[in-house]
Amino acid sequence: MAADMARAQRRAKGKRARDESKKDEKVPKRARVRAPALVVFGLGNVGEERFKERHNFGQRVLAAVAEQKAAILLEDLQTGAKGTRSVPGSERPWLLLPPQSHINDSGRALRGALEALNQTVATPLVVVDDVAIPLGTIRFRAKGSSGGHNGLKSIEAEFGADYHRLKVGIGGGRSKEYV
Repeated sequence: MAADMARAQRRAKGKRARDESKKDEKVPKRARVRAPALVVFGLGNVGEERFKERHNFGQRVLAAVAEQKAAILLEDLQTGAKGTRSVPGSERPWLLLPPQSHINDSGRALRGALEALNQTVATPLVVVDDVAIPLGTIRFRAKGSSGGHNGLKSIEAEFGADYHRLKVGIGGGRSKEYV
């Protein structure tokens, strides 16, 4: 019992020392810039034949929002942002960006689309499927890790972890078979 107490005291002392050293570190915060538009990127694979797969839930959510909000297809866009829709009537426009390439190359595709849309300062909201969350559950994260998702790994390689995620659960029994 005395040994357990001694270990607990050593751990507490070490934690206090780590906390003290963190106080001295000054990490400059990046200045927030309000982007001209909210860019929402639906993660998925390109192609009608893949649309109904659970791995394309990001794309499917975007399609549902576009239909519900009567989003307008933007014509004459450069390569890299095809199929982008704009949601009318808000103070700041929403740009709904469907997948532009294979899911594992989403980072480069998103970077190219933001450049084509002249939205390079935008911090995108990425709508993505998540096998670790029960089917139908939604979770928002302002930042975090890829959680093993190759599409998010690709985005992090381009943007770092500084982008927003809207995770849509596709988990449940045998869900890996659908990814």
